[in-house]
Amino acid sequence: MYRSKIADGDLIKAETFIKLLPLEYHNYVTDLITQRYVISEGWKKHRIIVENEYVLSYALNKTINQLKLGIVMKMLSDGKERIRHAVEEVEIANLLETQNQIDKTKNFISSILGRVILQMPEKSN
Repeated sequence: MYRSKIADGDLIKAETFIKLLPLEYHNYVTDLITQRYVISEGWKKHRIIVENEYVLSYALNKTINQLKLGIVMKMLSDGKERIRHAVEEVEIANLLETQNQIDKTKNFISSILGRVILQMPEKSN
């Protein structure tokens, strides 16, 4: 479902994304989003500011967006392979359009994460 939504240029909400994950990933995601440290009351009293990673909702959204970005990057890689093996012009055009939509999604998620993704040109044989 997530892949088809991305191919259409849509994003799904974090809650829906988590529900779609296979059970074996639930513990992994829980470990990523669970706050390991507690901010000391003394730090708050002395107005020591900590990064957003300590705020659970921020960590959850960041983790989910990282997972989404990984899926999108895999979809781009798979799409390139399909384009290489495509024969008919109509099929190639459709694959390129889908690839363009997925690339826009990659750029959007990357901007949310504050990342710039550069891709090295492929070596020609």
